Amino acid sequence: SPQLGIYIGEFAYNLRSAPDQIAWALAARNGVTPGKDTQFPIFEREPQSTGEKNIWSRYTSSIGSPDGPELNVIKSLQPYSGKERVKSHRLLWLHEMCNADKHRHIPVAGYAITISSPIPLIHIPGLTARTFIYNDGDEVFRVPKNFNPHQQFQPHTTVQVAFQVGKTGEWISLPMLDSLYQFVR
Repeated sequence: SPQLGIYIGEFAYNLRSAPDQIAWALAARNGVTPGKDTQFPIFEREPQSTGEKNIWSRYTSSIGSPDGPELNVIKSLQPYSGKERVKSHRLLWLHEMCNADKHRHIPVAGYAITISSPIPLIHIPGLTARTFIYNDGDEVFRVPKNFNPHQQFQPHTTVQVAFQVGKTGEWISLPMLDSLYQFVR
């Protein structure tokens, strides 16, 4: 559903604001007036070219700490500095999600719904072989005719969703979004 991508975009921007707030606080603490360049830099690889170095310098100057101890912390949090694979770095996911949302939308790459119950359910033929978007009122299973209405019927539903994000091509699942939230928090 495109609407789900919109919600994930909002989620991403709310998370992205946390490191940006740190950058603004550092600028204020260092006596610099925060401006449009005051944001937490996220670089996939260490700046090499003159252009990349200029962008890095613009970000670090905007917080008033081009060579201060804060810079070492910011560098240590960059995707290229970690032990994990760069494409799997949570800040890179966040960066890619925000860029995807800013220029288009975050597409749902796939989803699965699993319904289980202590009562054997009658599955509708062909349901698992098709992929489609459920609408309100769509039939997804049937309860057997001999179902005792006094018996506890507590179906358990599990939803799994994945989003494909930006140039990394990574699929980001809901548990990965939780991991991202925990990292930023």
